[in-house]
Amino acid sequence: MTHSRRSCLLFLMLAALGYAGCGSAKYEERLAATSTMFRHKEKLNKNLQGIFHDKATGIQIRPLAGFDRIPAPEATEGPDGEMIVPELDDRQPPFFLEELPGMIAAWKSPVTAVVGGDTQSSTAYMYVLSSLGPMNPDADDSGFRTLVLDILNRELDTDLSSGSLHESTYPQDSQEGFVPKVAYLERSVVPERLVDDLSMEFSVYFHESGADIVCVMFIFPKNVSGLNDYLNKIELSLQTLAIKSRKSNSESSSGDGSKPARSGGM
Repeated sequence: MTHSRRSCLLFLMLAALGYAGCGSAKYEERLAATSTMFRHKEKLNKNLQGIFHDKATGIQIRPLAGFDRIPAPEATEGPDGEMIVPELDDRQPPFFLEELPGMIAAWKSPVTAVVGGDTQSSTAYMYVLSSLGPMNPDADDSGFRTLVLDILNRELDTDLSSGSLHESTYPQDSQEGFVPKVAYLERSVVPERLVDDLSMEFSVYFHESGADIVCVMFIFPKNVSGLNDYLNKIELSLQTLAIKSRKSNSESSSGDGSKPARSGGM
């Protein structure tokens, strides 16, 4: 074999090894990305319920695990065949005089608060409100976000405004690019007013999609036991919010067209 032929064969062998190495590296990258994605899904399934989807508005989100959905009031047929909706909506905060606007869904869970070394039973709440939801016909035309903040100010004696909100995205890290970030304007406040003799923290997260606005609100005792666990669940839940295509009014049978939450599902 001549020197030139040996050199040519050696070059081809080295090139083949290099190609194989490159392919192996790409395979390892894909394997690592897939592993990261499945770990993330396992984390979601461990900390959140299945997808809540309101067909009338297209809003979907995964609520916190361990929270029970508060049923919407059911309309009944009146004597003349008209549908009568009960005035009392159990989804509204029981400690508010005014109703939150655009109620889409609400959840609650028993929690424990630590007060002066002792523990006290309390309740935590999660609300999804939207400019797409039912609105009080007497409400002013100041905008959905302002409407929500004004009610909180009157109920809690706070001074919240759109200018006091700060921008955030969830997830906060990159998640290797496979989890789309959801943008919010958010604010948390602990008012002086007590609820069941406890200081409560009210957190609002406003997400805008075109002209549509969704507000996710959490209410927890300030000194709730297991705070870091709840904060982790809240951050995970916020990254699952989306507004999908929605049915027309003629296709929607009710304002609460949601799928039952499937605990631990995706």
